[in-house]
Amino acid sequence: MIENTVLLATALLAAAWLFRPALRRSTNWIATVTPLASIIGSGFLVVAPLLAHAVDGWALVAAVLPAMLVVAAVMSQFSAAVADTAGGGGLFSEFSRRRVSLQRSYLLVVLATIVVVWSANIFEIIVLASRAFAFYYFLQCLVGLAACSDACSLRYPRLWRAYLVLMALVLLLVVLFAISDS
Repeated sequence: MIENTVLLATALLAAAWLFRPALRRSTNWIATVTPLASIIGSGFLVVAPLLAHAVDGWALVAAVLPAMLVVAAVMSQFSAAVADTAGGGGLFSEFSRRRVSLQRSYLLVVLATIVVVWSANIFEIIVLASRAFAFYYFLQCLVGLAACSDACSLRYPRLWRAYLVLMALVLLLVVLFAISDS
């Protein structure tokens, strides 16, 4: 019981220190936390299933693990949302040739996101986002193929090209044939 209290108090103190206004406004803090939250979230999602065999004798861990996985998944998505908002706000400000300030462009991106989420079917949004990611990585495979055909310094260039072609085809299939559940 005392260990849990100490752990909770330590977590609350750490959270209070980490969310101080001066630290939250720091660009270094934002640049550090955004990818770090994604890495930690992804780490929990990857490591926990790999260690599932060790959970058998630990009932408390088995009871807490699903909550930890949910928190990790939510934090990973939150990290992606923050990064996308920052990127979208920056792009909006750049495309307006700085006529719209960065702060207002963030507000516009968030408002547009709220309108889209509340007016559309969430499953359609997920399918659209999945297609967009698949298309982006499809383009990355094409860039990789172009780089590998020009001056490929890899050990097995034909194998890498075949791999990139296969991945590009799979991603293209996702772009073309992804369907929603609804």
